[in-house]
Amino acid sequence: MLFSCAAAAQTTNGTVHYKETISFEMPKLEGEAAQFAAMMPKEQKLEHVLYFNPDATMFQPEAKKDADVPPAKTSGIVIRMDSPQEKFYTNVKDGQSIAQREFFGRNFS
Repeated sequence: MLFSCAAAAQTTNGTVHYKETISFEMPKLEGEAAQFAAMMPKEQKLEHVLYFNPDATMFQPEAKKDADVPPAKTSGIVIRMDSPQEKFYTNVKDGQSIAQREFFGRNFS
């Protein structure tokens, strides 16, 4: 007897998109501090992407154009909250990881 068998392959590479919302709670303030707090954004939305294959993974912020994220503008003051630019690379076979972080406009690994 001869049997023909098709193996079901499992996906071992791809992309996963993550969305994160960070809410900010300001304490009860009075006077000018309360007016300033009212201008501050109440939340920040971050998007990240994970690329993976059998050998390695890369986790990093989703690439966005500056036009996609308009800054909050009130009374001539522009408030812009940039997400941290952190990238994490992992070599799965070797078990080694590298983290790259932006700090005051400079990249550190």
